[in-house]
Amino acid sequence: MKKFTMGAVLAAALAVPAWAQAQTAYLSATVNLRAGPGQVYPVVAVLGSGLAINVQGCLSDYSWCDVVAGPYRGWVYGGYITYPYQGTYVPVPDYGPVIGIGIVSFTLGAYWYDHYRDRPWYAERHRWEHGPIHDGHRPPPPPPYRPSPGYQPPRFHPPRNPPPPGPGQYRTQPPEPQARPGAEGPQRFPEGPRHDPGAMRPPRGEPRGEPHGEGPRPDRGSPRFGERGH
Repeated sequence: MKKFTMGAVLAAALAVPAWAQAQTAYLSATVNLRAGPGQVYPVVAVLGSGLAINVQGCLSDYSWCDVVAGPYRGWVYGGYITYPYQGTYVPVPDYGPVIGIGIVSFTLGAYWYDHYRDRPWYAERHRWEHGPIHDGHRPPPPPPYRPSPGYQPPRFHPPRNPPPPGPGQYRTQPPEPQARPGAEGPQRFPEGPRHDPGAMRPPRGEPRGEPHGEGPRPDRGSPRFGERGH
């Protein structure tokens, strides 16, 4: 009986996805926790840098992730979520497939009903719920134009005996004078700072207005969670 119990526990552990067994993720900056995967959604709370969070899943391109931070639930830009991996911390957009983070989608009606019914902007959800369902994919391009059966394009007939062009109708561009190289040689511009391979790369696809430079600008009344000294 004991062997059967241990075997059942082992089988259950193996059945858990790899991303669920991964270590806790951390925020690399102070970020806005939003009510959906995008800057257009209301701010639920402001999360402090270094805060430990639990990632529930990300969109298929790992741009935004559904997270739990203390008593709050919402979406965080994936570029500011880091995971411990092989002795360092790696950003989710670059290492999400390697870590094995689960892929989720977002439907505003069900998500807001489960988590934001007590929020003041829940009554105005119609302002956001008519947008597309976010699953990390862009809508497919429109089908190419195809003429109807039997369609024949009009034939081109050049005009007979066209009149000569009038004065000034066509102008030829005079050749540009060639620049004479100076005694000092070609002008050189100072080189910029060289990229350090060991430095942390900025997250790809960083959205404007999210925590960068001046920091996040939460909605009025949004709580702050995980801030140092608070």
